Amino acid sequence: MRRNLFAIVFLLVVVFGYFLLKPNQPNKTPAISSPSSQEQQVPIVGRIGEGYFNFEVADTDTERIQGLSGRTSLSGTDALLFVFDTAGKHCFWMKDMKFNIDIMWFDANKKLVHEKRNVAPETFPESFCPDVAAKYVVEVSAGVAEKNQVKLGSVLDVEL
Repeated sequence: MRRNLFAIVFLLVVVFGYFLLKPNQPNKTPAISSPSSQEQQVPIVGRIGEGYFNFEVADTDTERIQGLSGRTSLSGTDALLFVFDTAGKHCFWMKDMKFNIDIMWFDANKKLVHEKRNVAPETFPESFCPDVAAKYVVEVSAGVAEKNQVKLGSVLDVEL
């Protein structure tokens, strides 16, 4: 009797252990993800000028290098927010871009200190750099900055 009980317990441990330790099976339905990341981020809602935006945050070297490269478009309420560890004259280019964008540089106090509007993919390999140090950079579709009355001195109102 004791031997049967031991065998049953042993079998249960093996079966439960298998299900707990087995590797996750990939989904049969492919996940939709942006080209810049393997995992879909939950956007952070914030404001610049008169506009509210869903900010995707790029705060690693890999995410910052990828940027919006390879994407075909960006809605008028979506933005990519680059967060740097320190303020500096961070330069941007249009490598592998497929649409025009507005680029806005913000200082450590989140005040707009430099901008470049309607930057075209054809400008690559030219780099666009701010005149002063910036800690945050925001990219939006071309024309979005003007539409939302963003101007030098506007504040990037977003919780990070």
